[in-house]
Amino acid sequence: MGTYECGLADATCFLYARYDELRRSRPGDFAKSHEEYWRGVYT
Repeated sequence: MGTYECGLADATCFLYARYDELRRSRPGDFAKSHEEYWRGVYT
């Protein structure tokens, strides 16, 4: 994976998009529910 220069808002969008892709393609790799995974994350 490469290094990218972007702002915090763009980085948050990238993180969520990657999470969503992995959540759909590899659901067994996640031990927590969607709600538990993002609990405490405020954007």
